[in-house]
Amino acid sequence: MKQITLYSAMLLLFSFNQITANTFIFTGNGNYNNPSLWTPSYPGFTINSGDTVIISTGSVCMSLGLVNTIINNGVFIVNGKLECQKLTNNHHFTNYD
Repeated sequence: MKQITLYSAMLLLFSFNQITANTFIFTGNGNYNNPSLWTPSYPGFTINSGDTVIISTGSVCMSLGLVNTIINNGVFIVNGKLECQKLTNNHHFTNYD
C-alpha cells in the first residue's frame, strides 16, 4: 500500500511540474512588444525552455538581449527580418526576403 501511495504522490508531483513548450509566431512589421502581431499569443519577455519563437514574415524590432534570451532558452527561427539591434555575438541569422 505504501508503494501505491508513494507512486501516486510522485505522479501527481510530476504532473504539476511539467512546463508545456509553446510556439509563438510574429507576423507583420513592428516592435516585438506589440501583442497584435503575435499568434496565438504574445510571448512576453520571458521565454521558457523549449519554447519556439518564429519571425514568420515582415520585420521585427527587438533588442540583442532578448534575442540571446530566446536562443538560450528555446528555438529562434527567422524567416522575416530582425531590426533595431547590432548582432555582434557569434550567433548567425539568415534573413529570407
